[in-house]
Amino acid sequence: MSLFHREPRYARRTVRKYEKKGQYIDNRGYARYSGSNEFVHRYIAVKYVVGRKLLPNEEVHHKNGNKLDNRSENLIVLNHDEHMNQHPNPLLKRLLTGRRNKYK
Repeated sequence: MSLFHREPRYARRTVRKYEKKGQYIDNRGYARYSGSNEFVHRYIAVKYVVGRKLLPNEEVHHKNGNKLDNRSENLIVLNHDEHMNQHPNPLLKRLLTGRRNKYK
């Protein structure tokens, strides 16, 4: 293994922290439970935020944008359209503001 391809030390610590809790971090950066592959943030939202199963059109949003911050006070349940308003399309934003990539 080359020194240039090693994970940063903080990344290894984070992975170990979640492994101890019976969780893992998937390739999109979300914490999941190891046994069921269920998203941790969806479980927390069902159990502590809304107190019922999520409807098919409901999604869980992390208020601070940190996918690993699954505290109930950081989670909010929104329908799909409301959730997409929280995450504007970068291409549309660039078209509306007229900004271009400064590296081109």
